[in-house]
Amino acid sequence: MKRKVAKIGPSTLMISLPSKWCKHFNIQKGAELDIEEQGSELKIKTEGNKAQHEITIDIRNLNERTIKWILGVPNKKGYDIINVLHNANQLNLVNDSFKNIYIGFVITDQTEEKTVFKKVSLETKEEFDPILRRTFLITVSLAEKVVNNLKDRNHKKLKEHLSLERTNNLLVDHCHRLLVKFGYQNYEKTSFYFLLCWNLEKLADEYKYLINYFSNKND
Repeated sequence: MKRKVAKIGPSTLMISLPSKWCKHFNIQKGAELDIEEQGSELKIKTEGNKAQHEITIDIRNLNERTIKWILGVPNKKGYDIINVLHNANQLNLVNDSFKNIYIGFVITDQTEEKTVFKKVSLETKEEFDPILRRTFLITVSLAEKVVNNLKDRNHKKLKEHLSLERTNNLLVDHCHRLLVKFGYQNYEKTSFYFLLCWNLEKLADEYKYLINYFSNKND
């Protein structure tokens, strides 16, 4: 992306900011931006909140598995207000899915035909590393508990650890959301960390499959 330099007054040079970037981060006239000099480069940063992005999704007439996948996508894509159109008999599924998908959201409106999820907690890029570390610890704990139960042939206790797998999913989704909204602090590594989080979720899935298989077997 290139910008032409304009001259304002006898000694002031100016370039325009990309309109898409300004809209994304809610940059308006009078806003203050941080500018860092890095050799031949200038880094422009804003700590302001993004404008809230809203989306409407329709899950009517979809099966349960598809609904769970679809409900998770707007969260990971960084939407702050999510309107869900559903049938009356899908209400319990929507509410149950909400508990296992969204961090920092509340239900602000709900009828038999529509539910509105809204982000109410403040998000910052600095929270990514602590949440990623917690995701690692949760995944290691899940692995250790499953392996120990299998060694002891204590198959009946395996299902007690499924909550760790669900926590893994919740944290990975939030990590993906933060990467989409802010990128990683070293932006060139954003794709790497996105893939790393995705693999942590897939690893936890493997232990979930072990739990489901062995918990149904007789010792």
